[in-house]
Amino acid sequence: MQLLAETARARLAAGLGGHDRAIELLERSRARGMARPPAGNDMHSDPFYDGLRAHPSFERIDRGE
Repeated sequence: MQLLAETARARLAAGLGGHDRAIELLERSRARGMARPPAGNDMHSDPFYDGLRAHPSFERIDRGE
């Protein structure tokens, strides 16, 4: 459940312009075993992540690396 909370908080942070915080939360959830967000939250097309797409860390997370 904690991983879901981190991805939800990352999405919220990204939507509010907290790009560094969003990347931090996404990396943390990835390190804890969630390579991608839960079903229904496709980072590649989710408009909340638009501001993060050019960030190298986001590209790596989106690819599941």
